[in-house]
Amino acid sequence: MSAAKITIHGAWAALEGVAAADSELHAALSVLDPRRFFKRAFRERRWDGRVRFHSGCRFPAGLVGILADRLRGRGIEVSARSAGGGKIEVPVDPECLRGIRLWPHQIEAVQVMLARPRGYLEEPTGSGKTAVIAAAARIFWEEKGWRSLVLTSRAGIAVQTVDALRGFYGDEIDVGIAGDGRREDGVVTVSNAQTLMRFRPRTSQRGKRGKRGKQQHTSGDPHLRELVESADVLFVDEAHHASSETWYEIAMACPAVRRYGLSGTPAKDDEIADRRLIATTGSCIHRTAATDLIDVGLAAKPKIAMVMAECASGPSLARDVGYAEAYQRGVVGSVPHNAAVVRAVSWLVDRGRRVLVLCRKREHFVRLEQGIRGSGVRLASVWGATEMSTRLEAKRAFSAGEVDAVLATTVWDEGEDVRGIDAIVLAEGVKVETSAVQRIGRGMRRDSADVWVVDFVPLSHRRLAQHAMQRCQAYENRGYEVVVVDRWPTAGAETPHDLLPFERWDDAARDRRSAAS
Repeated sequence: MSAAKITIHGAWAALEGVAAADSELHAALSVLDPRRFFKRAFRERRWDGRVRFHSGCRFPAGLVGILADRLRGRGIEVSARSAGGGKIEVPVDPECLRGIRLWPHQIEAVQVMLARPRGYLEEPTGSGKTAVIAAAARIFWEEKGWRSLVLTSRAGIAVQTVDALRGFYGDEIDVGIAGDGRREDGVVTVSNAQTLMRFRPRTSQRGKRGKRGKQQHTSGDPHLRELVESADVLFVDEAHHASSETWYEIAMACPAVRRYGLSGTPAKDDEIADRRLIATTGSCIHRTAATDLIDVGLAAKPKIAMVMAECASGPSLARDVGYAEAYQRGVVGSVPHNAAVVRAVSWLVDRGRRVLVLCRKREHFVRLEQGIRGSGVRLASVWGATEMSTRLEAKRAFSAGEVDAVLATTVWDEGEDVRGIDAIVLAEGVKVETSAVQRIGRGMRRDSADVWVVDFVPLSHRRLAQHAMQRCQAYENRGYEVVVVDRWPTAGAETPHDLLPFERWDDAARDRRSAAS
């Protein structure tokens, strides 16, 4: 039997001792691009249509398991060697954690990190991912002297994470930040992708109106390069972003052997994106189900009403209308749809619910803001250009009950720790099921027994309706209860007391199950 040797150096690994190693790596690690037919190189037969996750004999260390399985299946003995990847024998107990209180599922997650050098953890919103990072980073520092880098999606979330970590550590461990105009080094340093991408030199030829212009060279930031390249442990928060080229480039430039991704929705059912995630962090090593947290009272239970009524959708659009136009006319600019959103928000507020309303486009945001304010609801609004101080004030006022609702665009899709949400209205009709699940997670923090969620099925176009049904299936796959609302008042009619089924939920859910059976 032939033998193969895999040597792991930080984020990368190398294969030795195998004849035709490049062919073996190509067969095991390359992925056929489903979008290859739209790319000139494939049409001109200059590219075979496969995305390569290797260069010569070198490949991302997160893919060692996939390669080793293929080689063993071909009768090749495999040995792997890595520095810093051994198990750390430390009890995860109060004496070790000091000030970090963990629930059983969090202790289990930390124990897995101590036992495994890399991998991603599927942890739903509200499960306490920051506490898990805090506990693991403390143990890595105190037992091994390893410094940690925490990668987040936005500057605001980086600031929020720093505040949380400092609350856990007190004066015992320095927490630094790179981003939001601040540069502070620490044993644990938090940054965001937009900031860290400046660590590498860039060359561009951008001219006016997209034409090639004079070549411009931007030097990399030496402080950020040192931050990325000196980390011993990498934590990728909201790890589903690791499938993007930006996050992937940052993570693969970091030489940390110990690397972990955390997300409530890590996989995207996209082979290339999911392969890039595994390349960055390794495969799944721990999973906590949202229903498990609900069962033990650690998360609010989502109750989801899917509004599927013609009066809430507007007139039908022709079948040959493209998706972009259908979305604009059937969601963003639809008077019946937006009126239904406003009616739902008012109904929820009248019942004492604090409501988060989520949309995507700026034009839609403006329309909804006018409608909700015009209904008499006390509203705070946040979108991409909103100053950080205004965002923080909106969170404070909402949590304090000074406003009834917050209207937000995608800036509050994930990661934001907004307290007091007990109702969510999904106004935008997004296609991606992962994003919809993340949005519902905004209300699953342990502030109330349940969170009321209203989603809409635009019946005006088949593509919009299909996307809504895909979201509905994603909710049910997560174990959430869904009730369809097929009656809605016409414009100008009074709002009925039982507009939405939440106050008679058990009966409505029972009827839905009976109809399904």
